[in-house]
Amino acid sequence: MAKTVKIGPYSAYAIAVAAGYQGTEREWLASLVGPQGAQGASVTGAQIEENGHLILTVHDPKTGTDTTIDAGSIDTTGAVQNVLQQIQQAGQAAVDAVAQSVQQAESNANAAAASAEEASNSASQAAASRSAAAGSAAEAAGSATAASNSAQNAAQSAEDAKNWTPDFAVDSIWAARLNGENTSDIFQQYAAALSAQGVAVGDILRRWFTLLWDDNTYGVKFCKFDTSATPDGELLQSSAALGAAVPGTNTTAAQNPYFEHGAFWAVEVAYEIEDKEVAIKAVAGVNGVTRAALLSGQYGMVGVAQKTGWYADTEDDSYYYHYYRAAPANFVTDANAYRPLPEGVALDGSVRPYVVHAKYMAGRGADGKLTSASGLAAVNFISMQSQATEWRKRGADYCGICGCDLSFRMRMFWMKYGKKGNSGTLEGCSNYNYQKIAKVSETGVKRVLLTASDASGYLVGSTVSVGDKGAGTSTDRSMASMRALADKVRILSIEDVQVNGTGYKALNLDAPAAFNTVAGETYISTMPWHSGSCDNVKGADGSPTSCTSGKEPFVLQLLECQPGGYAISADQLTEQVLTADAYTHRLVCFRQAAQIATSITSNAVRSPVVLTMPTSQTAAWLYQKDVEIDADGNMYAVAAGSPAGSTTGCRAAFYVPAAGSRVYAWWAWAHLGSGGNCGLSCGSASGSCGVASWDGLAGACGSGGNFGEWTGGQIV
Repeated sequence: MAKTVKIGPYSAYAIAVAAGYQGTEREWLASLVGPQGAQGASVTGAQIEENGHLILTVHDPKTGTDTTIDAGSIDTTGAVQNVLQQIQQAGQAAVDAVAQSVQQAESNANAAAASAEEASNSASQAAASRSAAAGSAAEAAGSATAASNSAQNAAQSAEDAKNWTPDFAVDSIWAARLNGENTSDIFQQYAAALSAQGVAVGDILRRWFTLLWDDNTYGVKFCKFDTSATPDGELLQSSAALGAAVPGTNTTAAQNPYFEHGAFWAVEVAYEIEDKEVAIKAVAGVNGVTRAALLSGQYGMVGVAQKTGWYADTEDDSYYYHYYRAAPANFVTDANAYRPLPEGVALDGSVRPYVVHAKYMAGRGADGKLTSASGLAAVNFISMQSQATEWRKRGADYCGICGCDLSFRMRMFWMKYGKKGNSGTLEGCSNYNYQKIAKVSETGVKRVLLTASDASGYLVGSTVSVGDKGAGTSTDRSMASMRALADKVRILSIEDVQVNGTGYKALNLDAPAAFNTVAGETYISTMPWHSGSCDNVKGADGSPTSCTSGKEPFVLQLLECQPGGYAISADQLTEQVLTADAYTHRLVCFRQAAQIATSITSNAVRSPVVLTMPTSQTAAWLYQKDVEIDADGNMYAVAAGSPAGSTTGCRAAFYVPAAGSRVYAWWAWAHLGSGGNCGLSCGSASGSCGVASWDGLAGACGSGGNFGEWTGGQIV
């Protein structure tokens, strides 16, 4: 870039004349401009004809001619190779031409600077006799500024040229084919084309989510509870145009106008965590990987990849406003407007092109280690502390489900359904608390016989345990005897049987070994569902047979939720402080899995979201009036208690212990018997980090296990 030289209060032309220049001022200015660099060929047009052929228009400025290239069918490997060749030729020519122009411009600017500097050296000798030239100082400054601007423009052209690569050009053509309705189809074609070129699956996904676009702004407006107790919000902007989604079941397709839009489109992937980043191992439907094989965990942990979204949360005295986009925008003037999802921020502060959330709660793989895969029994009787230990057997950068995984689900629900809470729309397993007694004694069986009435509440595919009270009197599922005959096994079928002329319902189980039942003593108890129970739902959102029965888990954005047990947050603590004036709660999080601790260390980050309660607060379930989500994905109530209930406000509750100062774990969602307390924003702050129970479940992390702080950094 040209060097700026201070030449004093004289016209640059006057100084040049003093140094011996004999031409006119116009001639002197013209001498500063060098020849224009060569301009290369460029792709100026692309369209898909009815026969599926891609037609490119390449302009050659040297001859002034346009050449039309029929690249053939865009859906075939040969056609894509042809496109790549044409783009590489045209693209490289453009890059070379811009580079040549930049080099020439910089050379001219340097020459101009040198002339100015030489003239400046002569200025002191001619200063006394050239005082009349002072009036031309503005003209000199203008000439110098023009030369500087020319060099800056050349530098910007060089930077732009770096981005105009053959890959970028190819991806731009694919991006142009997207229309908000065909994303899934275009992805399969794109992935097949790049795979045929030998592009690694991780690079395919990175490039895909970089090119995937969506100009829409989605939003919702909620009343603050003190304004109105209604749980219903008002969809805004593109959400209003699309309307509320309707979840599906195994037999009824979801009505989801959002999924094919870039901000919501998602794909199931296999991944691991390497060097604190998600490493993609396989993608469903790419390179011959079947969905069934991928979900089984054959290729690695199972997650769902989605473009990193940008959100803006604002409020006034009466309302909360939540917005969501695939890219940032500036129409919201709040100081915190448009930030990337926290899990979308890398440790260096840059923005990841996509995020991955674990699809399932944790199960144990064939190697005994925790994982996320379909068909596995939930891992319970695990604490926050022991969960961290178990995940570190897989690697130091792994952990369980994170706060940002929990709040992401809530945000997705807000955008698509326009309600403060999911209860009543996607209920989850909140009312499936059955413990019935065997009516017939049998030996060497894998079933339990019940009356038709007792059996009517159980669902095929759900998970149960079989046992008895043993020497005690308690039927609590935490008692080992209540699970001694069969623990966390699925109901394969429910059929009518006759025993001594009396009809019963047989609950047939996939128990690993036969057992004996005793009439009046053997219990069959419902338990949290196996992972993968929603794999056959027709759509990204829904439950197997009923979204509102309260008996089944659900998927939201392809992620399983509320399977009948608490999700023990891996990276959050609840800080509870009692002073003379108030009893406060807030969440404290850790941004890296390896830094997770059971106390508030120097690596812990306190949330600005605080709930204030009276100093006389007793242990109780409090219904949430309003919840907020901070920049680290911590979601917590800011107002709770009477008169909120299970059908007002957030339609969920959370449990607080009696007023006191302590640090406890955070358990989200509640369990299969929690009824109206349950919800995506529900939780319990009543147990230490070492507490374990039948209803506390391990989860799995994705991108949220290791994330950085975004301060307006680079988007990659």
